[in-house]
Amino acid sequence: MKLKKSSVPELVLVTGFLGSGKTTFLKVLMSQYHDALKGVIINDFGKVAIDGSLLDKEGIFKEEISGGSIFCTCRENEFVEALKCMIKEGPDIIFVETSGMSDPSGIEKLLPIAGKVEFVCGYCVVDASRFLALSDIFSVVEKQVASSDVVIINKVDRVSVGELERIKQEISTIGNMPQYEARYGVTRKPVPFFKRKKEVAESENSPNNRPKSLLIEWEGEVTIEKLRDFVEEILGSALRVKGFCRTESGLVLVNGVGSSVEITLADNAKATGLSIISERNKPVLKTIKDAWERLFNTEIKIT
Repeated sequence: MKLKKSSVPELVLVTGFLGSGKTTFLKVLMSQYHDALKGVIINDFGKVAIDGSLLDKEGIFKEEISGGSIFCTCRENEFVEALKCMIKEGPDIIFVETSGMSDPSGIEKLLPIAGKVEFVCGYCVVDASRFLALSDIFSVVEKQVASSDVVIINKVDRVSVGELERIKQEISTIGNMPQYEARYGVTRKPVPFFKRKKEVAESENSPNNRPKSLLIEWEGEVTIEKLRDFVEEILGSALRVKGFCRTESGLVLVNGVGSSVEITLADNAKATGLSIISERNKPVLKTIKDAWERLFNTEIKIT
């Protein structure tokens, strides 16, 4: 893709619920801009920034904000300051990846505070295998779709043709934005920028409705088999488990969401540990302690 010549950087927003594949899609999207000077602001809801480490090889300006949603009233200033710093670097295009619990409805009210930037498109990545169930439970899922200009229906290989059609119909009831099917964040053809007219709304993110975020840390190495068993057990009480861990087979990236646990070898990480996000009313702390005590002999630190 080519950017129009301008002294004002363009801004692209990528949002979507926990585990939908935002970072994977973002990497694919950024790869389409070979000659552009790129910047990215990564927002991790967990206490440790993880997704930013996955973009270290991209050769870009990067700002990371962890520990909550950048559109929460308590974190908006951090987003504005990060965007100001990014604009000063002089990129052609700035990508913003929100946390999975972010309601981006109010982003267009924040942008003028940071400086001159042209908001050209908002993408929402949805997980086809969980979208219908999640949209009935979490209002932020619908908010993310409603605030977007383009919806990327990711992981279409995990659902039937009939379920995919129901997903498309449900999205159509929320808004008339274009929909693109994707596998591993890759669409069949490049997705263009598309800015539709919609009302500017207020974000519902606030300190009162934010989910619970925990960080698990420990000394030494564990086996991949027991690590997988541990993550599978706590996913019953958690929305998302993600992080870098040291195992007997080397450094790995753990990505657990729903009933799926992916563990892949990793090159490097700024920090190790597991970031766990859960609903406030779920007894995830007891589940973590019980599962760890049963599977491992080492002590853990939970913050």
